Order: sequence, then C-alpha cells, then structure tokens
Amino acid sequence: MSIYVSNTADLLAMINVTSGLGFVASDLVFGTPRPTTQAELTQYGKNSVVAINSAAGSTKSVGFTKIFYDRLDLKSLENIDLTSCACPSDVALAGWLPVVVGYLNIPFTTTDLVEHSSSTVTGKVNVQLEAKAGSLGWIGTVTLKFGGYADIATAFNGDTLSSF
Repeated sequence: MSIYVSNTADLLAMINVTSGLGFVASDLVFGTPRPTTQAELTQYGKNSVVAINSAAGSTKSVGFTKIFYDRLDLKSLENIDLTSCACPSDVALAGWLPVVVGYLNIPFTTTDLVEHSSSTVTGKVNVQLEAKAGSLGWIGTVTLKFGGYADIATAFNGDTLSSF
C-alpha cells in the first residue's frame, strides 16, 4: 500500500470506495494486521486481515469489524532499475530511506520497515527492505541494488590524455 499517500490513507480510500462512506483517519482505529489463515485465504482471496474499531468520536459508525485485503509484497520492487541512483553505504535506515523514497516515490516510513544498514557488495550499495509485521501496507523482503559510483578505471578509454 502506501503507494499514494500513506498506508492508513490508502486503506481508508479502499474502505471508502467499497462502503460508499467518507471515513477520515479520525473515524477509525486500525489494529495490527496479520496474514490470513489458509481457510481465510481460500474464502476471501486476500493475504491480510486487520481489525477496525470505530473511534469514540466518529459520526459515521459504531462498533468493530475486521476486513480482508492485500498488503503489497516488497519482493515486487526487486526489478526496479536503480543503476543511475547512488545510495550511501554503511548507514542506518534513517540515512538511506530518504534516497529510496526520493527515487521510488513510494512514501515508506520507518514504521513500515525493519532497521537494516546499507552495505557495499562488489562495489554496489545494497539496501534490504523488510516489512515490519505490523505494517498496514507491506509484507515480505527485498534487497535493492543501487548502481553506486562509477569505477574510475572504466571512466577512460586509455591512460593518455589528448592535449588541448
């Protein structure tokens, strides 16, 4: 989820389209999502379930329910071409997350992801995205491989410069 605004806003938009109501974030309280059981997956065809309570001050609903929906799998991001993007190495989540958000234009937050440091592997910076168990919008893991900086040895056709 969190493809457009945030996990909560995107989930609210889906609820509003389905219900025809105009819920806002202050109307509903979301529980912690969990993967569906095999029986629930067979019945509803969705990979996640979350409990929803009406907020105390809501003018649109009362009570409690659970909804079934699909959280997005981070694995689908592995085929994005990141070769033209440089990402810092050996920094914590807060250091590399703005690069990922800026390049992918997906509003990930630290509430979505498990803390992992970026690392350099064979000259390229790798970042592991792992969804927290309680993320409303995401499941799974993926390793993003950034292009990094060009190797100076490949920047020249030879070792002799022409004069001006």
